[in-house]
Amino acid sequence: MLAGVDAVVHFAAYIAVGESTREPELYFSNNVGGTVSLLEVMARARVRRLVFSSTAGIYGNPEHVPIAEDARFAPVSPYGESKAILEKILGELDRYRGLRSVALRYQGARFRNSPDPASSARGRDGGADPRSSAMAIRRTMGRASAIIFT
Repeated sequence: MLAGVDAVVHFAAYIAVGESTREPELYFSNNVGGTVSLLEVMARARVRRLVFSSTAGIYGNPEHVPIAEDARFAPVSPYGESKAILEKILGELDRYRGLRSVALRYQGARFRNSPDPASSARGRDGGADPRSSAMAIRRTMGRASAIIFT
């Protein structure tokens, strides 16, 4: 399935903070479980590079803005916790399996100013359209072939 693949760009996840507070099991199952399944397939195929779509939500309510990359993880929702768990897993796989990864930590304006994080539906918390990253990659790559799952 991954023959000839050098790296994976992983954007697939549930992203609604509010829904994650109502259905945390759904977020841990999909975000953590699904990503671990992907990592297992990557390991079998000897794919050792990953671009991971994370979130600045792993920092919770930061003490300082801009947020330093080495700030303490303190997520305030199951969504943020699922991403923090995965970043920790990626660190362990780097140490023990040679996986090289980079985490993209987005911060949508809706998250910063939302008085009610429980008001959103799956995948739509009012931040940037998650498909915009995939569209930007497609445009950047020009004619290069790619499979992008969003």
